[in-house]
Amino acid sequence: MPFLQTLKELESRNIKGQILTTNYLNFSEPKALEQLQKLKNITLKMYDVEAAGEGFHTKGYIFKKEEVYNIIIGSSNMTAAALTSNREWNTRIVSTNQGEMAKSIVDEFEQLWNLHILLTIVTLLRSIKHAMR
Repeated sequence: MPFLQTLKELESRNIKGQILTTNYLNFSEPKALEQLQKLKNITLKMYDVEAAGEGFHTKGYIFKKEEVYNIIIGSSNMTAAALTSNREWNTRIVSTNQGEMAKSIVDEFEQLWNLHILLTIVTLLRSIKHAMR
């Protein structure tokens, strides 16, 4: 999994990150979530669609270096096929933190990140293991 290797490299450089996933359609792979949980630099949360009462199918990736954001929004999941061989449509936005669109996207991510309906990874893994029984 090249994505995991990249995250491990970022961990070795003490670069922190946040990943917000979802239990929508139970698409998230428990083993992948367990691998992400082991990374010391990543905080992982899950949007609970049952508690929210709505679906959650967003796909966006926000990277910040100093005062510049690189934001990718589109159809790609974080799967090998999506990143290497599928036909996907994505848009990349490069902006300072003062850019209107970047501010709007980052603000929405932060609002979602701070919702009380988010599950921690421990709760998430318990619920997945329970559902698999």
